[in-house]
Amino acid sequence: MYFVPYDSASGSLMYAMVCTRTDIAHVMGVLSGYMSEPRKEHWIVVKMVFRYLCGTTNHATCYKG
Repeated sequence: MYFVPYDSASGSLMYAMVCTRTDIAHVMGVLSGYMSEPRKEHWIVVKMVFRYLCGTTNHATCYKG
């Protein structure tokens, strides 16, 4: 097991996904399957998602009525 704040970080990403960033839903669905035994490669992906979010702060989902 890789000891990092994996559950806290993935919880923060889940909150972002539900509230504002639906574009990370698939990757969060996959990562949430490893909550009980995360490994180093899962933590690397969590960091990649955070970097993606930081790099796309000016993007938004627009729905037209």
